[in-house]
Amino acid sequence: MVFLGLWSMSQVSAQNKITFDDNGVKAICVDNWDTDDDGELSYEEAAAVNDLGSVFAFNDEITSFDELAFFVGLREISTYAFYKCYNLKRVSVPEGVTSLKRCAFFDCNALSDISLPTTLTTIEEYAFDACQSISKMNVPDGVTTIGEFAFSYCSGLLEFSIPSTVTNMAKNALSNCYYLERIQVDPANTVYDSRDDCNAIIVTKTNTLAIGCKNTIIPSDVKEIGIGAFTGCQGLTNIYIPQGVTYIQERAFSSCGYLERVSIPTTVTTIGTGAFWGCSSLTGVVIPNGVTSIGSSAFKSCRKLTSVYLPSSLTEIGTDAFFDSPILSEVTVGFSTPLTITEATFPNRKKATLYVPKGSKRAFTQAIGWKDFNNIVERDMLDVFVNLQPEDIFVYVGNSGQLTVGLTNDALMKYKSFQMDVVLPEGIKADVQSVVLSSRCEGMTAKVTELGDNTYQLSCTSDNMPLTATEGSLFSIGVEVSADIDPGEYTGIIKKCIFTCEDGASVQTEDTQFLIHVSDYRMGDINHDGNVNVADVMLGINYVLGNNPSAFYSDKADVNGDEQINITDVMCIVKIIMGDGSM
Repeated sequence: MVFLGLWSMSQVSAQNKITFDDNGVKAICVDNWDTDDDGELSYEEAAAVNDLGSVFAFNDEITSFDELAFFVGLREISTYAFYKCYNLKRVSVPEGVTSLKRCAFFDCNALSDISLPTTLTTIEEYAFDACQSISKMNVPDGVTTIGEFAFSYCSGLLEFSIPSTVTNMAKNALSNCYYLERIQVDPANTVYDSRDDCNAIIVTKTNTLAIGCKNTIIPSDVKEIGIGAFTGCQGLTNIYIPQGVTYIQERAFSSCGYLERVSIPTTVTTIGTGAFWGCSSLTGVVIPNGVTSIGSSAFKSCRKLTSVYLPSSLTEIGTDAFFDSPILSEVTVGFSTPLTITEATFPNRKKATLYVPKGSKRAFTQAIGWKDFNNIVERDMLDVFVNLQPEDIFVYVGNSGQLTVGLTNDALMKYKSFQMDVVLPEGIKADVQSVVLSSRCEGMTAKVTELGDNTYQLSCTSDNMPLTATEGSLFSIGVEVSADIDPGEYTGIIKKCIFTCEDGASVQTEDTQFLIHVSDYRMGDINHDGNVNVADVMLGINYVLGNNPSAFYSDKADVNGDEQINITDVMCIVKIIMGDGSM
């Protein structure tokens, strides 16, 4: 009977011991928290621990610690708790923990599976810095604060989401997450948002894009690109910054080593310090007219940069702005009075050509930092600009019309490709097979892609560079009006329009609207402007006289329906204008 009682107590005692998957973890736990010296760790002994300290730090042998979930007396994972535990793959943080302290899992580069508690409220700075094997992180609901560099250098991180409770997230929390693809903010969050499924974190109140990734599409209502927003995003190869953005802040795109093309809108006034520092794949940059300030080191270490255009609006170029650009061969400026620069602004100037406005060469040959350019050449020029000129469309209900788009180009730049989105109003669609390029686009190939939401993307590319003329037609595309649409005036828009040069530099146009006048089908409206008036009479007379007038719609000219167009039809148009219904 006594024997049976001792056996039962032994079983209870055995069942109270934690079974560890990793013997290395067990050994550390036993060494530090085995209070009864039985060589095991009980659930009670684990629950009594209120501070892990740094007893696991620098241990490169432990691989898993799911049993941490039994340490329910913890309220935080302490500073440096698992610092540089290189081979730690799994860990379960217990319920009750509210804070992951500074560098708690710093450089745990094998960590791929971590369970976080619902009680967590704070992830401090560097908590998961350099955890290269985490591929997905859903920050738990309840977290309010994410500190500086909390997830920086998580090079394997592909997806990241924050809940509605996060109200304080450091700008650099995700810096150098090289290949991050998807970012989501809970729609209920009142401080941050990911509007339009943009794959970015935006500060709602200020419309500042705080954190982006390789698949970010910057929404049209964003006003600023925040400090370090895309820092170290190696997956980013090109970025369209929409019209309306006024400020590209410090280090916004720094160390984006594979960024080949950036399109800066005409609304930007300031490019901050180090904004494109280390963008080593950029080959050409056009700073649009409107920018007044380029910060220090803004384009430093853009080692493939060959050409730069600086507009007349510029009043300040920071120190080292183009430092360490060893193959820069052309700098073109739109201002006639040399700005103050240092010898470090363009250190490769002795091997480069400087193009300046006509009549200003003498001033540049005497100015510090400018006079040492290998060759200074005057050129007739204006500021770089490209203006689209879409023509209004006049079309009848249920019929087709033609959208014709012209181009005014300052002829300073030559473009080998262009792309734009044509947005049509509901009830009107484009005929994607009907695009016709003008003669100035000879050798170009056009492609129209329907993007949804009545948006059509037109892309034109060429091996040569035909777009050099100053003005004229660019292309036309057919539009079809539904039979169900109401007569009236509708607005279309051309946006996201970029012209790209051979060296990769790109020029962006402002968003441009055009009108679509939809009217009832009216016989006698020969010029197709939606009205029957004297203009149609004069056009009809010109046709009858054999003058072959332009904008003549023969299907509206045979007013009396006798399959001939003659003076009788002209008289019928007069009767229509006079209100006489007889024909």
